[in-house]
Parts: sequence; structure tokens; C-alpha cells
Amino acid sequence: MAAVMWVYWLLFGHFIPCQNYPDSQIQLGRIRLIVDEFRARVGIEERIEIAIVPDDRRLVSVCRSKEDKGVFLLSFDADFLSTLDREELYAAVAHEFGHIWIFTHRPYLQTEALANSKALVLVSEESLEKVYLKVSEFGGKRQTLSTIRAEGKERSHSRAALSPKGR
Repeated sequence: MAAVMWVYWLLFGHFIPCQNYPDSQIQLGRIRLIVDEFRARVGIEERIEIAIVPDDRRLVSVCRSKEDKGVFLLSFDADFLSTLDREELYAAVAHEFGHIWIFTHRPYLQTEALANSKALVLVSEESLEKVYLKVSEFGGKRQTLSTIRAEGKERSHSRAALSPKGR
């Protein structure tokens, strides 16, 4: 079954948006393929579990598992997920991979700007911008990569000013 889904994804996945797949198992399979590809590309060894939930106020989020600190849980709001096309799905997962990278390498630097900079290793700026637009259409705060970068620089400057010897 997995092989059939993989072939179908390769042949038709880039033409058919997720909302055409009402079956959450197919959506989970599509997300799993992206997660596995990104894990290999950025060298994330931790296991990543995927959940599609009825309501996630952040729409897409990632956190460490409460039961096993070596596992991350990637969670998608079901309604939001159903609106994402292939490019947006890749970008949303890439952004969350940015957070996973931070959790595993620099846990004290958790920022949207840093997560986006890591995501840009995996997807284009245009793809990330599309996801931010989709988030705002879904009721979230309207943001762009430039405003997030500016906020990130502002925070890092204020942190440096407050730390001893500017470190």
C-alpha cells in the first residue's frame, strides 16, 4: 500500500491539492513522505510522529513528546491542512523542521525568524510566503518573512544589550 501511495504521489501529487483527499490516512502518508525526505536532507535523527487533530490553535505545530524526549510530535489542524496545496504543505512542514532543528541544536534560541532561515534550506521564500498568507486567511496574524526577520533582529539586539558584555 505504501509503495502505491508513493508512486501515486510522484505521478499526481504535485497536481492535486490535499483537500481532494478526504481520507486522513492518505494525508498522513503524504506528510510522512515529506517528513522522511526532510529528515534525510537535514540530518535530523529524532523520530517524528504526525497527528491530524480537530483543532490546533497554531494550525501547524511541533513539540517534544511528553512520553519520549527523543520523539517530536508534528500536529496539523485538520481544517487548515485540508486547504494546503502540495507546495504549501512542503513549506509548512519545512517551517516546523526549522523549529525541530532549533530544539535539537539551539533550544534557547526559539524564534520564528530562525525557524524560517532553516526552512529556506528546504523550500523557497515564495513557498513560505504562501503559507504565511494562508495562515492569515485562516484567521492568524498577517506576517511576511521580512517582518519576521525584522522582529528577530530587534529581539537579538535587545537581548545583546541586556546580556553581560553584549554576549
